[in-house]
Amino acid sequence: MASKEAAAYLHVQIPADAQDVKGAGADGWDADSYLLSFTVPHAEAEAIAADLRLDEPLKSHPPLPPREYPSPVSFAHLGLPSPDTVPNARTGSVCPPCIGDKRRSMLQSIGITLQDLGDGITRVYLGGQ
Repeated sequence: MASKEAAAYLHVQIPADAQDVKGAGADGWDADSYLLSFTVPHAEAEAIAADLRLDEPLKSHPPLPPREYPSPVSFAHLGLPSPDTVPNARTGSVCPPCIGDKRRSMLQSIGITLQDLGDGITRVYLGGQ
C-alpha cells in the first residue's frame, strides 16, 4: 500500500512540503493496520498531532533498545526504526470512536510519535488500526 492510501485511511493530510514520505498497510485477521511517516517543519507536525485530538498531551520517553519485529506491519517494513526506539521523541494516542471523531470512526486506535530531528524538522510516525 502506498503512503497516499495509508494517509487516506488514517484521514491525515500529508503536507505539501513533507519529505521522506513512507506508508504501508496490512490486512489482519482481526484488524487492518496502517503506517505512515514523513518529515515536516515542527509547526506542521504539531498541527497534525492537534488534529488527532489525543487522549492526553504528547509525552517524552527515553528510547528503548532497538529490537527485531516479527510482524510485517512495523516501521522496519518502511526502513525506519520503531518510534519507541528513537531519541528526542514524544508520543500519544487516541481512540477515535471514543472521542466521537467521525472522520476516523473505522479505526480503533491511532498512535503518533513526533521525533525532533533538529533544525526545526520533525519526523511524524503514525500508526492506526
